[in-house]
Amino acid sequence: MGGTYGSAVYYVGNEGGQNSGDVHQLGVDNKGNWMDHDLYMSVIQGSPKPATPTELASFYADGDRPILVFYKSYDEDDLHVLEGPGGGWEDKDLTVATNGPHVSDMALTSFHASGYSAPLHVYYIDNLGDYHVHEAYDYPDDNHWWGNHPTSRTNSPGATGNVLTSLWIP
Repeated sequence: MGGTYGSAVYYVGNEGGQNSGDVHQLGVDNKGNWMDHDLYMSVIQGSPKPATPTELASFYADGDRPILVFYKSYDEDDLHVLEGPGGGWEDKDLTVATNGPHVSDMALTSFHASGYSAPLHVYYIDNLGDYHVHEAYDYPDDNHWWGNHPTSRTNSPGATGNVLTSLWIP
């Protein structure tokens, strides 16, 4: 369990009650059987659990940790990423890494531009009351997450509601 599947879906289970659950990976193995992999219980105990309800965003990228799953933490309102499988799943606090604001309740969207060294992107809305769009991005070869504030940089208004989407145009 926990291997790379041909396809996978991620969700937050209800084992934590109304406030928090574990991130689960459902995937099909090479024999066509569906498998459940509880990422928190199996590999990342001690990492913050996701808030519930929360949005998840994910994508597949090239490299050592090709699967990325983004979520808002329950206890910190921080943006986190689970990266795996590689040598095992790893949790990173992107709010701390990018010195970004806490995350609102909740809009997330992400994408990976094609190519091995192309950047990884996740966008979210802050909880500062102005509901600005923020970006965390990483160039895989530098293994460092960076922050950006596109709403402020373009002098655009904050978002209304929690709807956010993104795309990459080659």
